Amino acid sequence: MIKSEKQFNNLAESDKKLEQVISDYAANNDRMSLIQAKKYLDEILGTPTSGDQIRVWSEPRFHVSVWKQNIRADGRDFLYHYAGFATSVPGVVIVPINDHGETLLAWHYRPANHTWSLELPRGAGEESETPEKTAQRELMEETGLEPHRLVEIGRIHADGGILQDDVRIVVAYDCVPVSNTVDFELKHPVWCSRNEINRLRSGGLIDCALTLSALSLAGF
Repeated sequence: MIKSEKQFNNLAESDKKLEQVISDYAANNDRMSLIQAKKYLDEILGTPTSGDQIRVWSEPRFHVSVWKQNIRADGRDFLYHYAGFATSVPGVVIVPINDHGETLLAWHYRPANHTWSLELPRGAGEESETPEKTAQRELMEETGLEPHRLVEIGRIHADGGILQDDVRIVVAYDCVPVSNTVDFELKHPVWCSRNEINRLRSGGLIDCALTLSALSLAGF
C-alpha cells in the first residue's frame, strides 16, 4: 500500500517515464521501447501489494478467487476476481497442418456464450508435460491425428483481466489420421486452406481470441 506522499510522487514520476517510452515507440516504431516499457512496469513499478484473497469456488483442477489489492495510484484498494487452474502447467492451442498446407478447424460448443465456435484444437496441460507433449496428447484425443513434428511458436494469455492462464501455441506439422476417434467436444472438423481461413475470419465466423491469435502467430 502507498503510505506516504513521497511514494505517491515516485509512482507518478514512474508513470511519466512509462508514458515517454510508449510515446517513443509510437513516434519511431521502435520495438525496444515497448520492451523498456514492460521493464518499467515489472521492475520499477513492481507488483501490487498482496491483500486478502478469498477462494469463492474450487475443484481439483480449477478455482475462482476474489482478491483485494492496492493497485491504484491514490492508494485505494481494488477488488477484482479471476479464474485459474490449480496447476501451473501451460495449456496449448494447436495449429494442425497437413501435407497440403491446410489447418484443421472444428466447431466447439461454448456454454459461457451459449453458442458454437469455430476453433483450433486446444487443451489443458497435465503434470510434468511439456507443451509439445500436451499438444501431441490433445491432438490425438480430440482429432485422431498424429503429427510428424511439433514446434512451440509463442505464448499468450487469453484474458489477463479475469483469467490466470499460460497458453502456448504449438504448430503440428504433417499431421496424418491414425484413429477415427473424434472427441465429443468437437463437431464437423474440416481442413481449411489459407484463403478459406481468411474468408472465415473476415466474415466473422472465427471469433475465438485464442484461435485468432494462434492462426496469426502461425502465419495464417
